[in-house]
Amino acid sequence: MAVITIGAINVVDGGTGWSAATTFICLRSSANDSGVLTSMSMWFIASATGVKIGTFENTDTLKYTGRDYENIGSVTSGSKQTFTGLDCTVIVGDFLGVYNTTGLGEAVISSGFPTHYKSGDNMSNGEQTYSNINNLILSINGTGATATAIERNGVNVTEINGVAVVDLNI
Repeated sequence: MAVITIGAINVVDGGTGWSAATTFICLRSSANDSGVLTSMSMWFIASATGVKIGTFENTDTLKYTGRDYENIGSVTSGSKQTFTGLDCTVIVGDFLGVYNTTGLGEAVISSGFPTHYKSGDNMSNGEQTYSNINNLILSINGTGATATAIERNGVNVTEINGVAVVDLNI
């Protein structure tokens, strides 16, 4: 089982931020593999509520579809906050996105890395067209593990973090 990474390389106090009531997608680093994100980290300048973080598929220029997300809820400001025990599906090439109802998220100004955004909660609204902000890296990232195909008792199953998952779509 390999480690999956997505989002910012480091979640840090970056000195600038992102606003509430908008979905932001971090383009710093797409998912390096497919599987499940089990841990996600973020940094807020002002404590936030209604926080959701999840994966997005890039379907066309500035177009994204939310794949899966986690309802985090409230996040305290002033330091890196890490949430574990998550179960968020990710496919290689996906990007990490975030939405918060209130609060102010942390970001880093960095040449060459855009962020895409769209007003409202777009975690599960189907394909949406986003706008671009240049030179901004959101202080969010995620890690997880790849899925492993195994056979148990003559049945092909996928194992994620030691748990056998059987696909019953027949």
